[in-house]
Amino acid sequence: MAVGENGSAEDADVLVEYLYADRPRLVKNALKALSTLRVVKIGKVYLADVYWKHLNASDTSVAKAAYQAICKSDISYGADRLYQALAGCTDDNTRKYLVRLLVKEPSWERLPYLLLLYEPGSWTAEALQIRRAVCFRSVYARITRKWADFIMETMEQRKDKIPDGLRKEIIFDLEHITMIP
Repeated sequence: MAVGENGSAEDADVLVEYLYADRPRLVKNALKALSTLRVVKIGKVYLADVYWKHLNASDTSVAKAAYQAICKSDISYGADRLYQALAGCTDDNTRKYLVRLLVKEPSWERLPYLLLLYEPGSWTAEALQIRRAVCFRSVYARITRKWADFIMETMEQRKDKIPDGLRKEIIFDLEHITMIP
């Protein structure tokens, strides 16, 4: 029987050494097992940081396992951090996972960063995910005036890429969800 299937949080210490193994298969399996145990921290090490590090692994199976562990653990890194990682990302697999994580962030937190990535003429899977996430915004959220201004500045910065209809929809929504100071 596997530790991840039948183990408990106390067994997580056993798996830590495998996170740094030379064999990708061991690392992948350790990541999967830890996410199954629902452990947040081992000693002084937060697993969110470990998963983040392995998301950029050169071995695609390790990167995929890290992405799955992040999703299974419901970890949110914040739209800004994800966007910054995307800006410097050269690996296609890692980029795919970063986009997927970004579109899972709260709609108004992710919006300015998605607008920076928005490409209306592209039909790649990434571009479609981004466009879909831009269109799905929570009308029940509340955001600060400062954040609304940041979204407006981002739209102004990308006015050549953002269609007028979408821009008008976002402005309309902003009028209704922005908190009055």
